[in-house]
Amino acid sequence: MDMDLQEIIDRTVAAYAPLVKASSEAYWEGTTTGSAAAFERYAEINRKIAELFSDSRTFGELRRIRESGSVTEPLMRRQLEELYNAFLSRQADKSLLNAIIDKETELERKYAAFRADFRGSRINDNEVERLLRTSSDSAELRDVWEAHKAVGREVARDVLDVVRLRNRLADMLGFTNYHSMSLMLSGEKPREVELLMNEVDELSRDSFAAVKEELDETMARRCGITREELRPWHYQGRFFQEAPDLYPVDFDKYYKDRDLERLTIDYYRSIGLDVEPMMRRSDLYPREGKNQHAFCIDMDGMGDVRVLCNLTDNERWMETMLHEFGHAAYSVGHDSNPDLPFLLREAAGIFTTEGVVCSDSDELEGRFPSGDANLCTSCLYYDALNSAVYLGRELGLPSGRIELYARQARKLRKDIGRYFGADVEGFRTYRYYDGNDVLRAWICIPLTVGIYDRAEGTADALFSPRLWTENGLLTEAGDKTYWDRSTLYALRGVFACGETDRALEYLRDYSRKRLLGDHVPYPIEAWPEGNQRHLSAESGLYCRIFTEGLFGIRPTGFRSFELTPRLPAGWDRMALRHVRAFGSDFDVVVERDVEAGQEQLRATVLSGGKVVGSFAFRGGDTIPFSVL
Repeated sequence: MDMDLQEIIDRTVAAYAPLVKASSEAYWEGTTTGSAAAFERYAEINRKIAELFSDSRTFGELRRIRESGSVTEPLMRRQLEELYNAFLSRQADKSLLNAIIDKETELERKYAAFRADFRGSRINDNEVERLLRTSSDSAELRDVWEAHKAVGREVARDVLDVVRLRNRLADMLGFTNYHSMSLMLSGEKPREVELLMNEVDELSRDSFAAVKEELDETMARRCGITREELRPWHYQGRFFQEAPDLYPVDFDKYYKDRDLERLTIDYYRSIGLDVEPMMRRSDLYPREGKNQHAFCIDMDGMGDVRVLCNLTDNERWMETMLHEFGHAAYSVGHDSNPDLPFLLREAAGIFTTEGVVCSDSDELEGRFPSGDANLCTSCLYYDALNSAVYLGRELGLPSGRIELYARQARKLRKDIGRYFGADVEGFRTYRYYDGNDVLRAWICIPLTVGIYDRAEGTADALFSPRLWTENGLLTEAGDKTYWDRSTLYALRGVFACGETDRALEYLRDYSRKRLLGDHVPYPIEAWPEGNQRHLSAESGLYCRIFTEGLFGIRPTGFRSFELTPRLPAGWDRMALRHVRAFGSDFDVVVERDVEAGQEQLRATVLSGGKVVGSFAFRGGDTIPFSVL
């Protein structure tokens, strides 16, 4: 089946790549000159692209391959999704697709050509921004702001037409509207985006209101009016997307009469990046008819990357140059990667649109598929954020930064549950990556970082015949490869989540089978790989079953830790002797208080045979402890 897909990819890219280049060249000419002929050529080429992706026969082949589930190699699977979505979005009447393209192109042309008519003179956006930033005359501010907004009258009908046509397309394809369709074909879930926006609003609403009060007071005083008289033109910008100047700090003076091109080249050279070649291909200064904004464009997916700006010697355009050439350096980087297929030469981010960590690899280094975002990497990132909170407190970092780490951790935990949580092979556990429908050993990772939302189903899956063998966990259900590493992580995690007696049973079986008898007396890296080599990490992980799983020790500072002991039902006592940590040598003893009941326990910490801490608790409770 992969061969069928490769043939479709090759055929499509052969036709698509030249059209991408031609479309980009026409768009570049149109946006840099305002040429109506260039915009018409741009529309014509985009109609050809729409025709290419509207082919129903090819779309049917892609859908058949996609539904078969036979494509497992990560790069091929990602190309399949990209192609499928590109074809899906064009499975509509040709005349409708062309009408959308024509209207969109016309809008682009009108925006590029527009100049504000201010008191009888045509002025560009740089002059609009200058007046809004520097003037305190309410009448002048109103006139320049309204002159800039006059573009709305020119494009309003076209915008409404585009919205209507796009929604008609979305409806034909089975989507609620074009907005939802765009989100879903980009890998996002509209409802989750809505929830995220609501969360951002909730978290920022009070802080914004407080800042807005100060801002209103400052702007009213600056213009000699009351707060009630404030209007949009008083806030020093065209769109209220940037903070007005609340404080009298002039950053523009640092860039007056400076060469912003040279400053940009020198900066990127200082961090090991050469942007000079792409700067030579760019268009950086304002002229009549040119698009007045700024953007970076990858012309062909083959390294021809350009930037459009409208420079003047101020702080805003210095910031814009650094921003856009950051995009440019990134694009050149993925374009120059010969191992990256043409269809995937586009920007990505640290986080995916689902809010989990974007990662195309994991602990297994490509031996098994891991998708574009996997459970292991996201969980490790989550635990790192929690560690950053503890470390930040020890280092005396600002409370705001510490709270940021904590907030990011809380959000990532929710996103892990939403994105990876799934029923896999009948178990309420996790899919390892998007599209994974087979149990994987690394579903144990959430348990090792304190995420217990699906603990019961995950433990059931780990110890089921689909994964557990006489030698420990299979890497993937139905395969024959196992790593001791995943088995040891799993045992530690199942202890930590409170499945104590169950975990103990499997720990005993593993230890008898693998550590005792006439064979190597230590955990091994993998089988059948590596000739059952011993790595020190595996032996360390075996010890962590006890220190972190059974005793629940978690460092919280340079001289502090937490205990969450799990005493098995058949044990009355357990102890760790000579724990050498935090600059100390101490013992941890956990005993059952028989008189108080089965669940009543006591943890005692001793140093040099002397008790330095004693705590009564119930199984599963967490005890903070400081080493004095």
